[in-house]
Parts: sequence; C-alpha cells; structure tokens
Amino acid sequence: FNQIDADKKQYSGSFEVNSISEDSQGNYWFASNEGLVQYDAEKDQFLEYHPPQILHTKVRSVYVDSDDHVWLATSGGLNEYNPQSKKFLSYTAKSLKKGYLESNYVSKTVKDKNGDLWVSTLNKGLYKSTYREGRRDFTPYVLPANSEIQLNRITELLVDDNNNLWLDSYNNNNNIIRLNIASGEITSFTDNTGSPIGVID
Repeated sequence: FNQIDADKKQYSGSFEVNSISEDSQGNYWFASNEGLVQYDAEKDQFLEYHPPQILHTKVRSVYVDSDDHVWLATSGGLNEYNPQSKKFLSYTAKSLKKGYLESNYVSKTVKDKNGDLWVSTLNKGLYKSTYREGRRDFTPYVLPANSEIQLNRITELLVDDNNNLWLDSYNNNNNIIRLNIASGEITSFTDNTGSPIGVID
C-alpha cells in the first residue's frame, strides 16, 4: 500500500467515494473506484489498499461488522479484512459449485442480528453466508416458485432493529423489498399509484 505524508494529512490524489464505514477504534474506511482507503485515527494518516491485496480496484461498498472485520464489495468478488491478522481474505465466484458465490459483481454486505452475513450481487441475486468449522459458505436466497418478485440485481442492503432485511432490487422494476429473516415472509412495496418504488442508483 502507499502511505500518505502524515505531516500534510492529505490523500495523494482524488478519488470517488462510494461508501464510508467506521470501526470501533475510530478508523474510517472509504470504498472508492480507486481501491480501499483507510484513515488510521491513531497515526492520523491515510493508507491505501490496491490489488493484489484486494480483489479489484473498484470497491462498491465497505461494511464494518461488530467484530471490526471489514467487508469489501468489489467488482472482482468479496474481501474480508481481519484486524487481528491484518490480512485480507478473498471469496470469488465458482459457478454452479455449492457453497460459493455465483457472481463476482458484489454490491453490498450486511450482518443480521443472528450473526449471518448477507451478500448482494448485481446479476445473481442475494446470498446468505455462514461461518462454521473454519469454513465460510454462501447459499443463494431462493424465492418461492410463485413469487413475482425479482432479485437478480440488488443495489442496497440494510438490517433494521427487528432483524428485517431491506433491499433495493433493480430489475424490470425498481422495488424496495423487506425480508423477514425469522419467518421468511417477503414484501414488495409500491407507491400510492401501484408503481414500484426504489432507491435511485
């Protein structure tokens, strides 16, 4: 990585920020189209991370979980930064192979109140990820056969206080969708004209 001059406290070049997340140590993590940027609060300086440390230069979003693990949704797959080992783990697509993502075009990540990780993609829908016995598995979320909802392209994820997963599914229509994680009930919201509503990407 490249280290910024701490006396100047400036980043070396311009970068477009896609999202920001803060860890418990007061460090800020910036997802950008030029890689991952960290503001180290203790050292009062910026650090940059680029391939091959991370999977792709384009980092769509960054999410810090309750254990201070940093999750990067990139155009080359999913990265996990472990603050204890200070290393990045990589999760990439293996089509039709059980337990793996089916797309490297990851858009968002979030953990629910059960500790499970949810991963959205831009072309292969939603995945639930669990970590057991030293292995992280990814299971695609499958809608009921009679559902009219489409979940191929997802641009936003959020877990609320009631452990509902909210997502924006941009397919033929731009829908805001709520998934009750406990019951599996899924609801698509429309405006008062009956048209789908969604987040502008």
